[in-house]
Amino acid sequence: MRYCSSSTLSIILIFFILYSLTSCKTNRNSTKQNKVKAIKYIIDHQEQDGAWSVIKQQGNYQNKDGIIAVTSIAIVSLLNNKEPGSSENIRSSIKKGLAYLLRNQTSKGNIGKHNYANGLSFYAISLAITKKIIPPNKSHKKLFINILSKQSGIGAWDYSIANNHRNDLSISAWVALGLAECLKLNDYKKEASQSINKLNQMLRKDQTGAGDNSITTKAGSAYTYGNKPNLNSGKETRKPGSTIQAIVLRIKAINNQTFNISNWVLKAINDQTNKKIKPEKINYYRLFFFTSTLNLTQSSNQNNWKKKTLNTINNSQQKDGSFPLTTINMKFGGKIISTAITLLTINNLNKK
Repeated sequence: MRYCSSSTLSIILIFFILYSLTSCKTNRNSTKQNKVKAIKYIIDHQEQDGAWSVIKQQGNYQNKDGIIAVTSIAIVSLLNNKEPGSSENIRSSIKKGLAYLLRNQTSKGNIGKHNYANGLSFYAISLAITKKIIPPNKSHKKLFINILSKQSGIGAWDYSIANNHRNDLSISAWVALGLAECLKLNDYKKEASQSINKLNQMLRKDQTGAGDNSITTKAGSAYTYGNKPNLNSGKETRKPGSTIQAIVLRIKAINNQTFNISNWVLKAINDQTNKKIKPEKINYYRLFFFTSTLNLTQSSNQNNWKKKTLNTINNSQQKDGSFPLTTINMKFGGKIISTAITLLTINNLNKK
């Protein structure tokens, strides 16, 4: 039996290290190129009035609220690109989109008929202000006051209007992200903090997993809070609320408090990172919310899962730079939604 000499082993080791470094660099370059293509796709498909169409991008919610929602998510995606505004094309696109949203604001302050469109536009405009794309303004203040007025007695936001019987985690997650931005603005900090604390109190009432009947979350429970949050009779199951969205809400509701990671949060994260992401079934919408939580806690297989998921996403990008309509959430808003949400997810996966 022949053995390798120490010099041979050294050569093999050096080759392996160089191969690993080259592979990592190739993956980073691939991700960067894919992001550039996706950003170009979003900018190239913006309408002259600053909005993004739903129906032209194979979506099925072509009404005013649908256009406002899609436009808001496109803006958020561009704002979360590395060094937003460093490219004149990106800055111009963002400003055109913001102008469209503000032109659709009513005298009551809302942008869009339903809370979903209103909440998304609130996050987009709040983020644009904290990233210094536009200065604080009266229109944003009116929108902020309107958002607070729609918060339900329990603590969240309904998809359409505020009441004490239905609190939708999907829209509440977007509003929470906007409120988190408002905490950075002195004139908004006190009221934003009060609103977030109210939301946090709601989430703390359910100790078993954000609407789940047990701690086995499987990272995908769908539910709506009823007026008795801890009783099964007070819950209505519906999509797209999910455990992962509840985690994001709770994290955003910290307001400078120490985040106490409960068992159901850890269980949800471990459940998700143990799953293999299938390209044809990627739920980019939920994946975005979930990946927003990854850097707040660590699990043994988290980094490996992030690499595999990022590779799967990169391989799913289409030739024109867009990402496919894999789930009903994406088909709802079309390829601008799928591409914008995926860009946000890629940013989350690249964070260290």
